[in-house]
Amino acid sequence: MEPDERQLLKEAVCDAILERTRRLVSGDGEVGRTIVGAKPSQVLSSGFILPRINENGDDETSDIRLAAHGLDLRIRAGEGSLRVAPELSVYLRVLPSADDLFARAGRLIPRAELSRDAAQRAKAEITRRLESLAAGLSGRARREMRASIAAAVYREMGVEVPAGAIVPQGAEADLDPSHASPPSSDSASLRLRIPNTISRRYDAPLKWRRVDVPVPPLELPLPADPGEWKQQAADYSQQLHAAIRGACMAYLVSEDGREWAWRRRRPESEDFWSRNAWEGYLRRMRTDPPVAADVLPQIQMQLLVQVLPDPTSHGCQSVRVALENLRESDADMECGLFNVAVQLELPDASLAPMRLERVRRSYHLAGFMTMPAIGVNGGVEDLGADAGIRTLRTTWMPRYVLPRMQAREVPAVPTAYSQLCDPKVD
Repeated sequence: MEPDERQLLKEAVCDAILERTRRLVSGDGEVGRTIVGAKPSQVLSSGFILPRINENGDDETSDIRLAAHGLDLRIRAGEGSLRVAPELSVYLRVLPSADDLFARAGRLIPRAELSRDAAQRAKAEITRRLESLAAGLSGRARREMRASIAAAVYREMGVEVPAGAIVPQGAEADLDPSHASPPSSDSASLRLRIPNTISRRYDAPLKWRRVDVPVPPLELPLPADPGEWKQQAADYSQQLHAAIRGACMAYLVSEDGREWAWRRRRPESEDFWSRNAWEGYLRRMRTDPPVAADVLPQIQMQLLVQVLPDPTSHGCQSVRVALENLRESDADMECGLFNVAVQLELPDASLAPMRLERVRRSYHLAGFMTMPAIGVNGGVEDLGADAGIRTLRTTWMPRYVLPRMQAREVPAVPTAYSQLCDPKVD
């Protein structure tokens, strides 16, 4: 390979690694179609905006909890329109399959625990037997005796205790700290099998499915009228709410939604014992139709369009276009907006470049430090102009691409030192 080809190959590999990383951390594409084990906002780390105000009325925005995404630009007076095309998706809670539940040694299966009354009875019986059988014992001998008594008490109550399983042992006063509490995610084969009658209540393990929301673009006429644009953006925000609800309802009435959408009926202890038991729970759940109010997130968001006169350039206006996630109504639902992006199309002649200034003046760079727009909690990609229409799109992975320098040779220009130093050569 030629040196230039090797350089291109290296850049292509770097681009592929960066793009794969972006998809993983933002849940883009099929990699984020479903998420299990936790809320998507706790698993993903980029590409989404969360409610600014939580359900208690507190402002939770920070450098790592973003509530807005968009871009700032400057426009000149002109004809045509500014076309705004947002992109977004939401997550709905669904039921995990048996494959999800028992994968990776059953990490999604909750730890088996007795009900409060049954746990108190077991604790009292374990303590009573320990006082009579382990009098005078201490250290390891006492711990082994306690474990043996606890297993016997649990079996007498009807609990199946597999070999090697860790059994809660009542009072923890004289337990070894390393064995004081069972691990949070036991292997499915070592999980206690507690009958429904003496078991605590469980929730279905978390699983979420992404629903992409198709939204129509917004056409804002040029030249910009701040009052008219503000009203159009407010009306468009209502269309976005309707589009989110429409996309979610379309999923709920689909075959996949009818099969897997989450219901409020809780699983029982015996439903976690085997794949067949969990499949039986799913069949019982599907007899209840999904309830939209239980599944649809009540997202409060808006498209922000602000227009201000640019004091640095007569006849220009500064414009901010951004999606904002305003308020969370239910912390148990996922009220974030995911895979968020904003694309703008406007006449190329109407886009005024934004000039960047340095803290310390650099005369050799003056006039060259310009860009088409500046991202709000992100970056901006300039997709170029086609038929006089410039397209800008926000990105969560801003990159600066250094222009490639190529040496050019002009035959009419001499380059030999012997000629350049000759005063007779013009």
